[in-house]
This record gives sequence, C-alpha cells and structure tokens, in this order.
Amino acid sequence: MLTGAASGKINLDGTVRLQQKVLEGAEIFIHLKGYSRARVTHLDIEHPELKILPPKRGRFATLQNEKNGLTVKIGAQCLTLECSRLKDLLITSEKTVVWVGGKTGGLYLGFKRPYVKKLELLAEKLLKLGRQLGK
Repeated sequence: MLTGAASGKINLDGTVRLQQKVLEGAEIFIHLKGYSRARVTHLDIEHPELKILPPKRGRFATLQNEKNGLTVKIGAQCLTLECSRLKDLLITSEKTVVWVGGKTGGLYLGFKRPYVKKLELLAEKLLKLGRQLGK
C-alpha cells in the first residue's frame, strides 16, 4: 500500500531509476514537518518495487549530485532521482550522507539540517506558485 498524496506532501515531477531501470509511476514528494506524522521535513520516494529496506528500518547512504540527477548509493543498490526541482539541493559533484528509511511502498530520505532548510525553501516556493496558479 502506497501512502501517496497527503496533507503536507508536495509532489515533484521526476523520474526514479533503480539500478538504471526506470520505475514507472514512481512518485517523489517533499514531506513537510508537522504534516501527516512527519517529525522532520524529508523526501518520500514511493513505488511498490522499492523494497530495498523493510519498513521501520534504515541506514546511512551516500547522496551525490550527478549530471543525470541525485544518486543515492544504498549498499550495492543505486537509486537515481531525475528531478529538475531538486537540482539545486546539492552543488555539482557534491556528496553528503543521508538517512534512508524503509516505509510501506517505498523509502524516505532524511537530510542534514542545511539540506532540510533548502527543501523547506523549495516547498515554500512551490506552495506560493501553486496559490498564484489557483491550485
């Protein structure tokens, strides 16, 4: 069961690849702190094939900004998020550590504080844009 859209979750258009295979129908969300039980702002990646980690388990992984998107190396697995909205989260070739947690129907990415702030600024910008467009 995927959680999908919910209060405080902002859908980002993008493509998700697992080991170079495109996961059709995968969704990427900014999940804001204080909404739908989120204790901190993070990214949700949802697709039934994302069973890298079982629900309620997690581990640290490397996140890197590459030309084709953000790449998360979770052990032997490689997850790529191709999303133009996330291109400014890290500067070119920058690497950082993220917490990857398993959840029913996907994964979530927990970031260090400076990146959480960038996600929250992006969310604020997208929410303002949505109000201006009448969404």
